[in-house]
Amino acid sequence: MRYLRRQADLCIGAAAYPEGHISSPRLSTDLAYLKEKVDAGVDFLITQLFFDNRVFYNFLENARRTGIACPVSAGILPVLNAGQIKRIVSLCGASIPAKLWLMVDRYADAPEDLERAGIEYASAQIADLVANGVDGVHLYTLNRVEPAAQILRNVGLA
Repeated sequence: MRYLRRQADLCIGAAAYPEGHISSPRLSTDLAYLKEKVDAGVDFLITQLFFDNRVFYNFLENARRTGIACPVSAGILPVLNAGQIKRIVSLCGASIPAKLWLMVDRYADAPEDLERAGIEYASAQIADLVANGVDGVHLYTLNRVEPAAQILRNVGLA
């Protein structure tokens, strides 16, 4: 970050992990490294995906307490495919609330129903985040335009 800052006038974003990076031994260690990134010149943060807004709110409170004051956008991934979400979660270590697991299991053999339920779930997440004054929302679309557009319509942002 410092090197980039010296080279040009750039806006620099960085990743943040509400539940801690999968390689980090504990959340406090992860937050300390995140603070170093921000202090080195990060302008804004985008979080890894999460499925429970309480995880994000807790992370944001801890980040602010640590002295991280830059804007933090919430990373939301709509659940559109059972196999895909299980794989992504296994790679990044994000937790899935029981309510969402039940939804994935219920519609695992009905892809269109799962997509509709996933869009509804993500829409509710984003509506709550917006209502609570989040700095921004980053919607992980995985190159799926229509579900993203539907979510934005559902939340009144399109």
